[in-house]
Amino acid sequence: VHFYVKTDPVPFCANLDPVHFSVINYREATYTLINKKEEEVFFMEINTTKETLSVNKVICEKKEMINIQGDMIVPDSKPDILNTINTTGTASIYKKEVMDGKIRLDGNILTYIMYLADSSTDSIRGLNTGLDFSETINIPELETGMDVDVTPIVKFVECKVINGRKIGIKVTLEISM
Repeated sequence: VHFYVKTDPVPFCANLDPVHFSVINYREATYTLINKKEEEVFFMEINTTKETLSVNKVICEKKEMINIQGDMIVPDSKPDILNTINTTGTASIYKKEVMDGKIRLDGNILTYIMYLADSSTDSIRGLNTGLDFSETINIPELETGMDVDVTPIVKFVECKVINGRKIGIKVTLEISM
């Protein structure tokens, strides 16, 4: 049995059988169903939901290598540095600003430096430090308001002992967009 609903501005159709009733509609309302053959009137409430569909299109993919440098002073609570043993780093982006033709990234690299101390009691020690950076990358396809996925990957961390209380840090960072 086919039922038709008179609505403004779009007509609505539903199939009704004793076991199953299916409805397709995009508005929430109460409709009056009229059986065209028998002129019977049925009242029923139809609840629907509306969902927003967002579609993104990839405009450009780019990888950019940037170098970040900084110095660190060893805190007074730590012994002097004789030599570095190992260094690691983790990068994060805390702000990105998309402009016409370029993107500005502000971030931080957290580094851990394991070193050989210049003392007789504590031979191996560690230091944590952070390097802030700000970088502008030119991408001609960008326009203000676009959404950009940015993934920073630390490729290389190098530490050089300048003196017993100061370390020079160089980080090579790969930015994937």
